[in-house]
Amino acid sequence: MQFKIQRYKRSKRIKIRVSINGTISVSAPLRTSVAECNNFILTHMEWIEKSLQKVKKIQAEILDTRKGMDGKVLYFGKLLNLIIDSSIKKKYLITDDAIILKGNNLDLFYKTEAKRLFESKCAEIAPFYGIKYGKIRIGAPKTRWGSCSSSKTLSFNYNLLKAPHGIIEYVVIHELCHIIHPNHSRQYWDEVKKLCPDFIKQRAWLKAHSYELSSEHI
Repeated sequence: MQFKIQRYKRSKRIKIRVSINGTISVSAPLRTSVAECNNFILTHMEWIEKSLQKVKKIQAEILDTRKGMDGKVLYFGKLLNLIIDSSIKKKYLITDDAIILKGNNLDLFYKTEAKRLFESKCAEIAPFYGIKYGKIRIGAPKTRWGSCSSSKTLSFNYNLLKAPHGIIEYVVIHELCHIIHPNHSRQYWDEVKKLCPDFIKQRAWLKAHSYELSSEHI
């Protein structure tokens, strides 16, 4: 079992992440020794092994699109059929029970739909609470579902399109509130609660189901 250890200035504690492809990485504060990382890994071996089993199960259920095969994919919390059909005129089509792609471009589908969705959600929610934001960017960072820069640029992970609508709305609110409070202070969480009263439930869901979306942390 191999581990990749990375140290960061901003890290406050050691974390382990098991990605959807089975890669195990450890992030730690800058001055953390290898021995400390190894001890942390040993104390969490049971969690790591269970996490790897979850990954194997998900890999067996969800399509590896690089193979260009039909299968099932998550979209707004539901498993839909994924069909590759080069005869369709558009790049993709969405039906009640399937996503039909013209080519092997599932990531492009998620990214395109995510841009449309997050632009719409931010435009809907922000004015209602008098929040002004800058640009909206879409990507697939390994460790974040969203972020808010000092210039009020909002970034969102397109893998969130695999989550239910309520989870997506919570992440949008989470980032919009950072424009008011650029931290995770009590005042910040009070603001989040005001806009999303059940945010604790949404956060718990996101943590519990992060494997289905991309990865899981401890």
